[in-house]
Amino acid sequence: MQTPRKISSEDSLSTPTTRPQALAIQLAETPDKNKNNKAFRCSIDKCQASFKRKVDLKRHGGVHSKDRKYDCRALDCPRTGVRGFAREDKRNDHEYAGHDDDTLFTCPTCGNAITRDLVSVHSPWTFNGLYRTCPLPRCPFKVYHRASWDSFTLHEQALGKLQAHLSEKHELKQRADCSNLLARSAFDFETARLICPLCPSLGIFPSLGSFHEHFFQDHFHGPVCGGSSFTHNSGFCEETCPYRSIRFRLVKCSAIPREIREHRRTILRILPQFEFYPVWEDIKCRGKAR
Repeated sequence: MQTPRKISSEDSLSTPTTRPQALAIQLAETPDKNKNNKAFRCSIDKCQASFKRKVDLKRHGGVHSKDRKYDCRALDCPRTGVRGFAREDKRNDHEYAGHDDDTLFTCPTCGNAITRDLVSVHSPWTFNGLYRTCPLPRCPFKVYHRASWDSFTLHEQALGKLQAHLSEKHELKQRADCSNLLARSAFDFETARLICPLCPSLGIFPSLGSFHEHFFQDHFHGPVCGGSSFTHNSGFCEETCPYRSIRFRLVKCSAIPREIREHRRTILRILPQFEFYPVWEDIKCRGKAR
């Protein structure tokens, strides 16, 4: 078996969604007062699980299935074969909770090894980066955080939930012990606010909105609008113009400073739409190796 090649020492599967074959499960469709009126009970191997919806019972059937078709895609993870997963969503949950952003994942197309935080940049059609996880060790908390969102407000709300989680669920001593780890994810350990990796000594930012304003004002080289006409390129379009959104502006950058290339992974952890910035040429999947 050929060993996957790691793309970069510094920066650095999915199969089509299919449902496992339905397991024969006996349904008890009468309310069970001892199970909070959950009408559907599993009777396999004396299993006591019960569910309010029939569809949830059918999904539960995968727990008893011997068909473990979904292997963990992390390099050298033992959760493969008979130790794999009967359901794709459970495999995905494991990949977020059981691994971190520095774990290498194998691309099924080119065979290269990519760190988890870059798999959606490398090959978005085979591995969608949908979540951002808490950077502290063994914490399962995650927020839905994807680059394809057009609403900046949704990004800001998601990151805000992660900041609130860090400050409320993890004590200051624990955050201080992991200060370097938090800094790599652009968090100040004392306040859980955002640190700009390009100028960390100049201050911290309470929200994604304030960091966004700082980044485009002090570090971005490009137009205020990503449209293609003169009106857009000159900034004469309306402030509500859809081409003024982050993804369109990032694509039209006119220069890429060296420090942005050096800190691209950290910026991506703050701003998922940063994957549209033209700084990932060496990370993109090139197709099957010849």
